[in-house]
Amino acid sequence: MTLLPDIYRGTQKLISPLSMSAGPMIDVEGVTIHDTADIKVGRLVDSLISEGLGYHIIIDRDGTVIQTTYFSQRVNHAGTAKWRNVSPNRQHIAVSLVSWGAVSLKDGKYYAWNGSEIPGAQVAKRPGNLSNTQYNWHIATLEQEKSLLTFLRWCMTRGLKRENFCGHDECALPAGRKSDPGGVLSMTMTELRDKLGESPGDA
Repeated sequence: MTLLPDIYRGTQKLISPLSMSAGPMIDVEGVTIHDTADIKVGRLVDSLISEGLGYHIIIDRDGTVIQTTYFSQRVNHAGTAKWRNVSPNRQHIAVSLVSWGAVSLKDGKYYAWNGSEIPGAQVAKRPGNLSNTQYNWHIATLEQEKSLLTFLRWCMTRGLKRENFCGHDECALPAGRKSDPGGVLSMTMTELRDKLGESPGDA
């Protein structure tokens, strides 16, 4: 049984308890991890709300944990998707890392999908979760990864199982439709689940 309070104890900023709510959650079964494809949190939130989309948790570049919706409320975050016979939109907590995601290289410089230039020190060439093909990614910071792992371990102490944690790229249908979080993280989703198996964290 999953025993999640409305608000994560590590939340450092609460935008609005119901700003991205799409109705009640059936039952929390897992977590889907995304990247935001934008780095301006305020702009991102406004855009998601206008489109009827959202994330429960957004992790900013400095590791700050921002919560927008109670965990008892579902958000539309994964589109057509399924993970272990469960609908991520209806039964997964949505977590997104502030990152441009996959980026392009032109004339020795890196650019986001909207043309924003990204410092080379923030980019790494890595494969995604579903392919060995190398892409350029706006990588998560150490602070973001630490906050993510802390949150996922907290979820495990509340009854969620690590095998029910997935990347958007892993659950989106048809397969290959999405690339996030891909190589934004320094580890694949399989490696992340294995790492979580080493310790459930603190209650």
